[in-house]
Amino acid sequence: SITLTPPTATDNCSGTVTATTNDPLTYDEQGTFTVIWIYTDESGNVSYQNQTVIIFDSSDPIPETDSLPVLTGVCEYTVDQFPVAEDNCNGEIIATTSDTLYYDQPGQYLITWKYDDGLGNVAEQFQTVEVINEPPEVYTQDITVMLDVFGNAEITADQIDDGSYDDCQIDTMLLDKYKFTLDDLGENTVTLTVIDNVGNSSSKTAIVTIVKYPDLQIPNYISPNGDNVNDKWTIIGVDHLLGYTLYIYNQFNELVYQTVDYDNSWDGTRNGVPLPEGTYYYVFIKDDDKISGYITLVK
Repeated sequence: SITLTPPTATDNCSGTVTATTNDPLTYDEQGTFTVIWIYTDESGNVSYQNQTVIIFDSSDPIPETDSLPVLTGVCEYTVDQFPVAEDNCNGEIIATTSDTLYYDQPGQYLITWKYDDGLGNVAEQFQTVEVINEPPEVYTQDITVMLDVFGNAEITADQIDDGSYDDCQIDTMLLDKYKFTLDDLGENTVTLTVIDNVGNSSSKTAIVTIVKYPDLQIPNYISPNGDNVNDKWTIIGVDHLLGYTLYIYNQFNELVYQTVDYDNSWDGTRNGVPLPEGTYYYVFIKDDDKISGYITLVK
C-alpha cells in the first residue's frame, strides 16, 4: 500500500501552494490509478496536474519455518494442523493443499502446501507424512486334542492362538496343519501365521498332542443320589455307539428309557420321575448289531 503526500507549486503572488485532490490518498489494492492534483492560489487561479499511482505486489509469502517437521502416525494419520506463512500485504496466510489429509496405509507420503496471497504470488512448501505399521506379535499355546471315534480330528487357529496382537488390526490367522488322524498320534508341531490388515505377517510354532479316542467301556452301575458321583450313566467312548438306539427296561420288562445316539445323560429317571433301586436291562441296537447288559441302580 501507499499513502500519497500532496505536491506543491510556486505561485508568483502566493508563494508556495500545496495541492489538493478529490481522489484517495491511500491505495492498498493492486492496480494503476490516476490522481488529479489541484493547485489554487489566493486569487482563485487554478491549475491541474495528474499523477499515476501503480500498486504492484511481486513478493511471495514467506513460510514461518524453513522446513516442516515429519508427521508420523501408527496405523494411520490425519493431518489437522496447517502451516502458515507471512505475506507483506496480507499478513498471515494459511496453507492449502490438493493432497489427501488422511493416510491409512504404511509408507511415506509428500504433501505440497501452497501459500497464495490472492495477488498472484504463490509460495510452496513440502511436508512428509510417515505411517508406521509393524508386523503382528504372535503368541501360541500347546494343546491336546482327542481323535473322534473314527480316528479324525480338526483344529482351528483360534485354539492355537494365545493372544496374538497387532498395533492396527489382525486380518487373518492361518495354520499350516488343521487335520489329524491316527498317523499323528503324539506330538505334532504346527505353525500359526498372523496377517494384519496391510499384509504384514509373523509366525510362531506350537505343539499339538494327538491322543486316541478311548475304547468302549460300559459301566453296570448308577447311583443318582446327587453327590455328583455316578449320578448319570456315563459310558467311556460313548461315540462308538453313534447310530445305535438304546432301550432300558425294568425287571418287569417295561421300557423306562429310549434314545438314539446316547449322550451320557440318563440319570435313572423315567420321564423325569426317579426310578426305584434295582437291576435294569439295556440293549443298544443298530441294524443287526446288538450290545446288551445289566445296570444296577442304587440310591
